[in-house]
Amino acid sequence: MSKRLAIFLLTLLFQTGSFAESSNPIQCRTSAPGFTPAGKVYSRECGNRTEIYLNDKLILADDEQLFPNESSKDSLIAIYSGGTRDPVTTCRKSLYLLDFSKKPGKVISFGVKNACSNFEWVSWGTKRSVIALVHNVRFIYENGRMIPPKGGEDLWVAIESGHGDPVDVDSITPFVKELPVPAN
Repeated sequence: MSKRLAIFLLTLLFQTGSFAESSNPIQCRTSAPGFTPAGKVYSRECGNRTEIYLNDKLILADDEQLFPNESSKDSLIAIYSGGTRDPVTTCRKSLYLLDFSKKPGKVISFGVKNACSNFEWVSWGTKRSVIALVHNVRFIYENGRMIPPKGGEDLWVAIESGHGDPVDVDSITPFVKELPVPAN
């Protein structure tokens, strides 16, 4: 290929790229990568959408911004509250625990169905961590497993719906779901 043809193609490529960016009002930002035992981790924000990548593979995306809870950050484990809200309670549908402290990395969705899954605090321990939602609903993260609180009227009677209405205790259930993480 001649040098002139190569320059022309590169110019066309860059013009097309800049045209695509200027016609799309959403600006995207990619964070600097962090290197963990699970691999390279970074995030990409486009408008109000955040995506989290592990080893250049998308592992978590939310329709709305994922809000990192600054008070809950450990160097290799983090908790995010998803931006998507439950239409009934108007609260966030779930929380996400991202654990990149060992290989393979883990992404766990957890919270309470039919009630608010709002993060309140976390106590990072060396062997186990306690993650508390509002109304002192506590999940335990230990040995790579998320353990939900036991159900029962004593625990769930304190939970209110997003509007403060009385809640049917039988409809409130804690959930934990490990999301698939692409192989390296």
